[in-house]
Amino acid sequence: MVKKKKKFSSVGRSHNTGLRRIITEAQETAEKLLRENIDLLHNLSKALLDYEILDGEQIEKIMKGQKLGPKKHKVNAVENEKKTAVNKKPVSQNKQNKEV
Repeated sequence: MVKKKKKFSSVGRSHNTGLRRIITEAQETAEKLLRENIDLLHNLSKALLDYEILDGEQIEKIMKGQKLGPKKHKVNAVENEKKTAVNKKPVSQNKQNKEV
């Protein structure tokens, strides 16, 4: 029985070594990509700080090194909700009308 434990331990060690190698390679690849594209990363982060929200077209422009145009008009979510709420009755009123 002791021999089986040693055999399983060596199998576990080889799996751990393989996993460690895969993780290390993936980390090295990610770091290399970030180093190679650091300018794009900085441009993207600056645009996010300036615009807060970017659409796909804007991200593509940044990736191509192009300048973004003027900021798009933001729709205030609260104002938009107020406008749509004007045409709707509250749920409590709808229930009362059905019960009567």
